[in-house]
Amino acid sequence: MVIHYFFASGGLNQGASPKEYVLQGLSGCTGMDIVYYLKKHKQELLSFEISTEADLTNTTPKYFAEVRVHFNFLGDKLDPEIVKSSVIKSMTKYCGVSYMISRVCPVKYKIELNGVALAEGQAKFD
Repeated sequence: MVIHYFFASGGLNQGASPKEYVLQGLSGCTGMDIVYYLKKHKQELLSFEISTEADLTNTTPKYFAEVRVHFNFLGDKLDPEIVKSSVIKSMTKYCGVSYMISRVCPVKYKIELNGVALAEGQAKFD
C-alpha cells in the first residue's frame, strides 16, 4: 500500500491519502455485502460500480463532513426491488465501515440501475 504524501511536505505525491483509503474500504465493504445479497437472490449482474466522494471539515483535524456513495448497476435481468434492497440492507444493517463513518457524518447514497435513478437514501443504523 502506497500512502500519499504531499509534495509540499517532501513526499512523492503517489498513492491514495489515508482518507481515500477509508472511502475505498467503504466501497469494498458495501460492495461485498451487495454482491453476496444479489447472488443469494439469483440476480444476473453484468456490471457493478461504486464511486465515493467526501467533503472535509475546515477544522483541524480535518475529517469527513459528508460522504456520498453512488451505486451503478447494469443487468437486463436485475429486479429493481432486489437491487434497491441489497443496497439498503448493506447501508443500514451490514456494512461495518458505513456504520463507523455514519457515526461521524452523514453517508448519503444514490442507486442507479441501467442508467436510470432508482433510489437514494442515507446510512442509518439502529
